[in-house]
Amino acid sequence: MKYIKSFCLMTLLVLSLPLKADTVSDDFINNSLLGDHDFTLQWLDNFNKGNKGEIEFVRIDGDIVVNGYQDELIGTDFNYMDFTGKVTFISERELRIEGDLLTKINHINNGAELRRSGEFIFKAHGKRQYWRLQNKREHEVMDYVDIHFKK
Repeated sequence: MKYIKSFCLMTLLVLSLPLKADTVSDDFINNSLLGDHDFTLQWLDNFNKGNKGEIEFVRIDGDIVVNGYQDELIGTDFNYMDFTGKVTFISERELRIEGDLLTKINHINNGAELRRSGEFIFKAHGKRQYWRLQNKREHEVMDYVDIHFKK
């Protein structure tokens, strides 16, 4: 019984440890992640004219942080997405980012800004060359926020 309690306690301790950026290789971080990536939200496409934003991954004091932005001007309406956060890796195909996502789209939420804060999960499913936001917003539509792999 003593061993079972010890095993359960140890298992609980291991499962509760936060994931760190060192769970993936430095080679992946340095060559595939750090730097600039295309950053897109489907609502900000300027009518399929290839409008892309940019997100930058940088290392600051041992942490990896992101800052991303995309915008478009349609007539007199200025739409945008702004994202900042701190990265924790789950795997090379799945990222966790603790941060803030701000969107303003003229035809969504009556054109008002929508701020979301907390943990955002991005996954690259199958052969996709981007990580897509998995968190569903609690609002009227689904956002497809993508962080594209480096080319």
